[in-house]
Amino acid sequence: MNTNSRHAYLIMVHKDMYSFEKLLQLLDYELNDIYVHVDLKCKNFNYDLYKSLINKSKLIFIEDRYSVIWGGVSQIDAELSLLKTARQNENYSYYHLMSGSDLPLESPRKIHHFFKENDGKIYLDIHPLDNPKNEFERKIYRRISVRRIFTQYRSISGNKAKALVLLDRLYLMWQDKILRRDYIKQKGIKLAFGSQWFSLPNYVVDYILENKDKITDYFSKGCFVDELFIQTLLREGGYTSERSNQSKVYRF
Repeated sequence: MNTNSRHAYLIMVHKDMYSFEKLLQLLDYELNDIYVHVDLKCKNFNYDLYKSLINKSKLIFIEDRYSVIWGGVSQIDAELSLLKTARQNENYSYYHLMSGSDLPLESPRKIHHFFKENDGKIYLDIHPLDNPKNEFERKIYRRISVRRIFTQYRSISGNKAKALVLLDRLYLMWQDKILRRDYIKQKGIKLAFGSQWFSLPNYVVDYILENKDKITDYFSKGCFVDELFIQTLLREGGYTSERSNQSKVYRF
């Protein structure tokens, strides 16, 4: 049991938003610290405005920032940067990942009471995936079963980017149809997927950060891996055993 009652809120934002203003105001509480990753592409971000909204919490805009590309591994990089910065600062009871568009539905006091009553439990959307049974599951499986080389160009316009995306698709087809490669089976990965948002206790965050090399090995050449990496890591670590009737993982 973690005796520290403080919570860390980890927020990813890509532009100035009114919803982000409201989010900060709703999270402002003496037992909350707020960590914010501002997308590196965001220019003229109004830091002073957001700092002026906070009276009780600590508000930290993290220094290790990334240009987050939709579907790219940079989404993982940003999450890990938030987790690492928060964990280096303090041994928090819980770490909550949110976007700048999210809003809590309960007061900070009620949220803290809930997690105190359920201390140590993992709140994460997670679905094991070993043998895809439909097109939806097959698409998820292929996010890392074949290697990708130009994922970072998916959301960039221009002829060069389009050509590289096309080349990436041809490379995928060559691996999938000709070579019959399956990186998941090759590495013996116990794949799982779910929403990227979470509420995790400190011991789980430590486990994630201790396994950064495995995360890089498994997911650096995949796409939309932000919905895979924590789920897969926790499944492989034995936190989501299908045999256990007392799993510490609770689905939202």
